[in-house]
Amino acid sequence: MTDAVAGIDYGPLEFTIRRFQIVQLVEQVLPAVPSGATLPVNSCFRVTVSAEPARLEIAARSVQMSIYAETEAVVVTGDGVVYLPAKKLRAILAAAPEGDITVSVKGATAKVTAALAVWDLRLPAPDGYVAPPDLAGAEFAKAIRERLAAALLTVRHAVGRDSGRPSMNQVSIAEHGGVMCATAAEASQFARAPVPDFPLPVCISGAALSDLVKLLAKSGSDVVEVADFGASVLFRTGPVTLAVTKSNAPFPNADDMFLRPAVGNSRPLVVDKARLEAVLARVQVNCDASTSAVALIAEPGRLTVTAQDKDGNSAEETAAADWADDREVIVVNAQFLAAMLGAHPSAVCQFSVGHGQGRARPPLMLTDEKAGVTGVCLQMPPSVMGLDRK
Repeated sequence: MTDAVAGIDYGPLEFTIRRFQIVQLVEQVLPAVPSGATLPVNSCFRVTVSAEPARLEIAARSVQMSIYAETEAVVVTGDGVVYLPAKKLRAILAAAPEGDITVSVKGATAKVTAALAVWDLRLPAPDGYVAPPDLAGAEFAKAIRERLAAALLTVRHAVGRDSGRPSMNQVSIAEHGGVMCATAAEASQFARAPVPDFPLPVCISGAALSDLVKLLAKSGSDVVEVADFGASVLFRTGPVTLAVTKSNAPFPNADDMFLRPAVGNSRPLVVDKARLEAVLARVQVNCDASTSAVALIAEPGRLTVTAQDKDGNSAEETAAADWADDREVIVVNAQFLAAMLGAHPSAVCQFSVGHGQGRARPPLMLTDEKAGVTGVCLQMPPSVMGLDRK
């Protein structure tokens, strides 16, 4: 049976590109190649070439996202689309010497040539390929790349990871108090940071968040272009476009869940951020694995951080702090607190502490008014650690 009869009849087409350039394209697109694709073709890069003008695009699609990377620094003979096995192509490029890479496609075979080395790749049938979205007609608006990157880095620790709660497995960018802000929230923590002048409200899936952050970090452009496009949110910077699949679950009303319960938090607790991070890192070694609970015991002039596990192992350390009220015991998740501190932009932490009894305890709030950043984590009752409130 011939390849054409079997439905595998690519080309003929050929393109030549510098190795470092195709390596960059491949590495940019690789995160969107699904690892457990049912059909071999869906574990491939979709490579599209055109001769007039010369252009090469490499794309891939997973459930969560699609990524496209393109260049005009290519010599092309013939137009067309071919599906190249992603892992094999990446391995070939890793082994190839620096210089020109030529890919010649005909029938069911792609011949990859680098200097004196030649690799033949058997190509899969194109049937059943789940194509990434066609971006024709997308209307992009511009945003400041660094502002978006900074906001996402600030809130990403609060993105929910529970697959049973898809509404919290995303970052919402929407207007709050007249300013566009990025917000993330899960069952016990909340984070918000401003994204000044971001052009439109969007939600970004947590599954694609890491890749978007990396894309923004690697870009040399001052701007990122954004589009709300059908079932996807598009982010384009330089030669790379990331299409993030939208969640079907609406983002929760995080303000009702976290900010309104903290409205009455009127008592400030002020402590040096670096000192508190260091103390917490040492004390949480002996947190109980089932709760990750750590107690912050505020007293005039000091903050004592304590932890104890179910086996009786304990830890305690004190840091200087500004606290003008009576002794207060605040019990929170140590991991959530550490993440909130890590995202806090100021060298000084000003917590807002409320009044409460038993299990009815308002959340602990950390704000930086100048930066517009807010972090919240819910309190646990002190009885979780065998402690009294006072």
